[in-house]
Amino acid sequence: EAEDVVASAAGKHNVYAIIGVPVFFANVSKNQTRPWYNTALVISPNGKRLYRQAKLYPCCAVDGHAGSWLDVFNLTNFDGYVIPVATQVCFDDFHPEIVRLQAMAGAQVLFYMSWESDVSMEGKLSLGDKLASAQSVVNAHAAVNQLFVVQANAGALVDNMRTEWDAGYNGPAAGGSHGQSRVVDPNGITLEEARIFGQQLLIHDLD
Repeated sequence: EAEDVVASAAGKHNVYAIIGVPVFFANVSKNQTRPWYNTALVISPNGKRLYRQAKLYPCCAVDGHAGSWLDVFNLTNFDGYVIPVATQVCFDDFHPEIVRLQAMAGAQVLFYMSWESDVSMEGKLSLGDKLASAQSVVNAHAAVNQLFVVQANAGALVDNMRTEWDAGYNGPAAGGSHGQSRVVDPNGITLEEARIFGQQLLIHDLD
């Protein structure tokens, strides 16, 4: 249902839409709701599915199964110029071979959607968490692979810094996601960034 609403809006406004959805590869019923993929779904301006990229490295139960495909796809700019792009889902960002392969296949822009949790911990905010610095990985990917990265990171409830979504880690993660969606250029420079622990729309022209 959500996909239909987005597809209708994309067609009405002549825009591409990239949304995060669980995608099942079997018929969905009350008795059979899995296996499924945590997926970035791309919808074209004509309201049709253009591409989907499943998360390749699931990190918790709600992620479902690991995807088995990786590719790039084309977006057509308003002036008719065709741009090869790619998309990536959350924890896949910590596996550099993924974006490297996409860049080698010609991707000029990486659309990256994430739900980065627990950043209210001092270690995360100081870029010293045990998973390496989540704050720096996106910019590093952009610089090393010479492409733009457009990151959409979920925001948290401002009053208690918890997300509205049960992350699957024995309940909502303390601190939740932190927002700060951003646009990064091929030099690794953040061109624009949304505020922390809130919701903000970013609009940016990529040259």
